[in-house]
Amino acid sequence: MSQQAKRNPLKRPKDRKQGLALLDAVAEAMPHYPLDAAFEAAIPSELQGCFDNWQKNTFAQRKSDW
Repeated sequence: MSQQAKRNPLKRPKDRKQGLALLDAVAEAMPHYPLDAAFEAAIPSELQGCFDNWQKNTFAQRKSDW
């Protein structure tokens, strides 16, 4: 939402922070929702850049599948 042109510019930073916090929470506390290759393949193309940015910059501890 934070990158949508129609979104209120004053709300964009909050939207971005909330989205990143949600991904961190899922990665750390919800192992039954893996953020794996299958998840990444299902991400719509318009959100792929946001997910890639999160992956590069997150400190969330993801569980290994091995």
